[in-house]
Amino acid sequence: MAKILVIDDDVQIGEQLKEILESNGHDVQYLSSSEEALKIKEDFEIILLDLVMPKVDGLYLLSHFKKTHPNTQILMITAFATIESAVSAMRRGATDYISKPFRSKQIETAIRRAMEEAKFANKIEEKKTVLAQPYDKEVQEVLNTLANPIRHGIVDMMKVNGRAGFGEIRTYLNIEDSPKLSFHLRKLMASGLLEQDRDKKYMLSEKGEKVVESLDQLKLGMR
Repeated sequence: MAKILVIDDDVQIGEQLKEILESNGHDVQYLSSSEEALKIKEDFEIILLDLVMPKVDGLYLLSHFKKTHPNTQILMITAFATIESAVSAMRRGATDYISKPFRSKQIETAIRRAMEEAKFANKIEEKKTVLAQPYDKEVQEVLNTLANPIRHGIVDMMKVNGRAGFGEIRTYLNIEDSPKLSFHLRKLMASGLLEQDRDKKYMLSEKGEKVVESLDQLKLGMR
């Protein structure tokens, strides 16, 4: 289970999140003040951070925590109307976002994915130690891209199925949020790991196939 910090100025939502997370066995601390959050020195594995707050907003806190807690997974909490802003936060380094109104299963899925991403990142660091040398910049960027469970889930699907359309991927990964899936597909395309055929179906690129093979050889498989 994870050590989690929840930051939300809406006390009702904050306490609800705390209760849900604690019922799943997590160690949870809750803050309703974004100003108090700036003073946090304690380490957390995951921070749930409201996107829209008075005085100090979520995007500012995201940038702050990326500097002060670089190894912490940060999940944004957002209303449906601000999903575009939440996707923007992911471009700035947030791991994921949870949209209101949320369900208990949705929260735990996001937490599980964040923990998987942290675990993959730790495996990368351990492998660096074994190899006694750093990865070059391009390899590191690819590994960072694939650390996200949604993205490596997409790559897993391509390994098995060869190619798939957007709707097929959405069903396979059980993702209801189309903007979120679009974001991750764009990340994989930008990294050169995926490409599309004439029918707009996604498939592993030649680079993607080589990367997957290399990860298997390094025992850094997707699962």
